[in-house]
Amino acid sequence: MAQFAALLLIVLGLLPLANWIPGGHAAPWFAERLRLWASGGAIVVGVAMIATITARRHPTWWRGGSWSRIAARWRAGERRSDGAIALAAGLLYAVVSRVVLSAKPLLIDEVIQLYQARIFAGGRLWAVAPVHPEFTSSMHLLDWGGKVYGQFPAGGPAMLAIGTLLHAEWLVGPVAAAVGVFAFGRLLRLIESRDGVALAALLLLAFAPFSVFLDASMMNHVTETTWLLLAALALAHATAPRTAATAWASDRSETPVAQGATATAALLCGLALGIAATIRPLDAVSFAIPTAVWLLIRAVRGGATELRALFLSGVGVAIPVAALLAVNAAQTGHPLEFGYIAMWGKSHELGFHEAPWGFPHTPARGLELVNLYLLRLQSYFLETPVPSLLFATGALALTRRPTAFDRWALAGSGLLLLSYFGYWHDGFYLGPRFVLPLAPWLALWTARFPATLAERQVALPLQRGAVAAGITALLMGATMLLPLRVEQYRNGMLSMRFDVDALARQAGVRGALVFARESWGAQLVVRMWALGVSRVDAERIYRKSDACKLELLLGKVEQGGGGADEVVHGVESFRGDSAKLVRLRNTPDSTWGILPGTQLAPRCVRRIVEDRNGFTAFSPLLLAGKDGNSYVRELHARDTLLLNAAPGRPLFLLTQEPTVGGALRFVPFSLDSARAAWITEAAETP
Repeated sequence: MAQFAALLLIVLGLLPLANWIPGGHAAPWFAERLRLWASGGAIVVGVAMIATITARRHPTWWRGGSWSRIAARWRAGERRSDGAIALAAGLLYAVVSRVVLSAKPLLIDEVIQLYQARIFAGGRLWAVAPVHPEFTSSMHLLDWGGKVYGQFPAGGPAMLAIGTLLHAEWLVGPVAAAVGVFAFGRLLRLIESRDGVALAALLLLAFAPFSVFLDASMMNHVTETTWLLLAALALAHATAPRTAATAWASDRSETPVAQGATATAALLCGLALGIAATIRPLDAVSFAIPTAVWLLIRAVRGGATELRALFLSGVGVAIPVAALLAVNAAQTGHPLEFGYIAMWGKSHELGFHEAPWGFPHTPARGLELVNLYLLRLQSYFLETPVPSLLFATGALALTRRPTAFDRWALAGSGLLLLSYFGYWHDGFYLGPRFVLPLAPWLALWTARFPATLAERQVALPLQRGAVAAGITALLMGATMLLPLRVEQYRNGMLSMRFDVDALARQAGVRGALVFARESWGAQLVVRMWALGVSRVDAERIYRKSDACKLELLLGKVEQGGGGADEVVHGVESFRGDSAKLVRLRNTPDSTWGILPGTQLAPRCVRRIVEDRNGFTAFSPLLLAGKDGNSYVRELHARDTLLLNAAPGRPLFLLTQEPTVGGALRFVPFSLDSARAAWITEAAETP
């Protein structure tokens, strides 16, 4: 099994298969990455050769045992040592959250989950839908049937809701990740007998750049990975020999495991897996299956204690899963229907079929995605100038007999990759985020490589050369590559970082109705939603239609009181040439296109000019609204629906300077000018 995993990492983690499969996903950056690995590898290999020669000629210069003594002190420190490392890691995550990620939700997934968290914190499962939801609609937000709620499973927002109640939403990720580090430290004491390896693995997980950046975010992958680690810790206790050192109430190695402790551990294992399932069901199932198989085998071979442990693990899983199904039933009307299925339909599900955006998800595309995840991990995991997974691959290839726990971790990791092979979406944010649950096991196998060389009786100078190479790669990454990544993340997604409420207060905007101007493309999509076009159809129409022709069609349907059927039927006249769509130069929104030779209508020209004058993202405004301000999306003539319902309120238009990271602007909304423009556009409608 270990050798097969090594082969998988070599084939899918080093070869750019995605670039060799025509169509679909690709890794255009791979050639540049290869050049980095070549130059960085030359330095690392050079250092390794010097260290090997020096160790051979002057063995007394490299005194062994220093790391072993440090690791022995860590082992002796027990919970205090693990707690200190977890605390240091948590503080680092918190600093990165504030300094690099601005302690803000930067991805739409984070925004919607935080929005849902605030609904939960208010004691509700959903918010009441407004009369005209199109003004506050957002991707991943359901707002029909009188309810407003996020599409994501309830567990992730529930974790964030704790931060909402404590007025520290940005700390949920760092604190949860620190708990995960502590759990991993406790787990390593049970599954890894070599203290030096265990401590190195713990430090690698705690401070690997891939872990650090994601753990500083509000993504649900963080809390889910922590619960998976807690499940692994409980499983290690539940499956330990009864004379082994695993009693819950003591750290003493000679304490035997009582039958009650085994049953309790199994219950807690199931409970942790169940909670993980409420956050990211697919990931939890990937590790729950080998867990169930292992406990079932033990129950068949063992006695009443093992059978009881199997039963209690199932009870543990069932409790949080039942709560999840109850929330689903309350939100979507069916316990097995998640919000994202209600919003996107069957096309969102696992399997090979047409994806929500319209392209087919095939086995070839699934292979491309898994290939991309592992290729990206080679850089994002440790940020080294050589492939980050080389040591882990080498340790797997050289391992003779993986332990039972190794087989469990490898099986769960393999099922996770297999699951995302069948999932259509490319999960990239702060690295390949879908594979964050692999980080603990990659850290462990990376730390095992030098020890595995020793077990294979590789010459001591070569062992020391390998250690020198690894340390050199980490130092080069930390001093040369990591600062570039920090700068990249600090300067990314700037429009999501504004403290809108503070800026409104500075501008003297209070008790106002604020119309936020989004890009023309975003307006087209939302206007289709308002006409009853489904999220799936709206995305497909937008991606395959001439934007100006779509603008004119929507204006005609809106003015004539039509709906989704008229839109779907109307676009058929110009969707046939979608492959010919071109992007206009000097337009800030590159998501839309027009057919060559299209004569832009005056209305389309105005929309392009508006985009060039500046627009902002609406989704962050879902989380704003202090001082009596209400933030809604500007939809031009449709704005009268809100203006008539809120007479007398101050009116403002919110835009953004048309530069990268430009400042937000609160401009008094001229109702007379707006009405004149709406009359002109109505007259232009064919």
